[in-house]
Amino acid sequence: MNRMIPEVKKNRKGRFFRRLLRVFGVLLLIHLLALTFLYFFQEKLIFHAPPALAQNYKFDYPASFEEIRIPTSGNVSLHGLLFHTEKPAKGLVFYLHGNGGSLEGWGYMSDVYTKLGYDLFILDYRSYGKSGGEITDMQEFLDDIRTAYNKMKTRYRDEKIIVAGFSIGTGPAAWLSSVEHPRMLILQAPYYDLAAVAGKRFPMVPMSLLRYNFTTSAYLKNVDCPVFMFHGTADRVVAFDNSPRIKSENPNVNFFPIEGLGHIRFNDDPEFQRHLEAILK
Repeated sequence: MNRMIPEVKKNRKGRFFRRLLRVFGVLLLIHLLALTFLYFFQEKLIFHAPPALAQNYKFDYPASFEEIRIPTSGNVSLHGLLFHTEKPAKGLVFYLHGNGGSLEGWGYMSDVYTKLGYDLFILDYRSYGKSGGEITDMQEFLDDIRTAYNKMKTRYRDEKIIVAGFSIGTGPAAWLSSVEHPRMLILQAPYYDLAAVAGKRFPMVPMSLLRYNFTTSAYLKNVDCPVFMFHGTADRVVAFDNSPRIKSENPNVNFFPIEGLGHIRFNDDPEFQRHLEAILK
């Protein structure tokens, strides 16, 4: 009888470890499936395109504007709006918007720039608004933006173009300014690189799986025009500490913290508008 007790304990211990291994195996499988999903469907997590707009959709903005069609790779047509200032234009602001919304809403802020004497071009990325196609590749995404920039260069010279980017648009704006030669670059709520944002939201995911790691700070090292960077201290989407980190690696960047500003409706902020007016004048 006494000999059987150690055997029973041994069997119980074996069953416990087998159950533990099964639980560990299930958790590992779930983790691997989650990583697979995040790798192949990360576009849905990064780019929040709203429902597409019909090609005959009529934009309802009081400002003077025209619709611009831009053929790009894969037989895809990109779409943008060009808002006109009432006076002879001093130049163009080439604006790359955030990952949410399309030109159905982004045109609200056109007068922030046109009242300062600049035309404003806002591009919708693939699958946004009236733009066709789908976002499937980082280099293709960047090439689209450069194609749109070159389209606008047929109407405005480099030295008359100001590139601006907000949130997700800041990395591509910095990249564009590193391969082209605009007059100026304006960054609103930039990230050091996209991994710095994604890593905080998905700490268990290796950032080597990120296929859209726009490296804003690294791009800026090759930008030869003046750079003006703005960030709200209360930003909970792209943490404020991204901008001081960018500034530490790029000391020539002009950095303007905006006390108490969050992430939404950046262009409406009075302090930003005062700085913008001083810069553009």
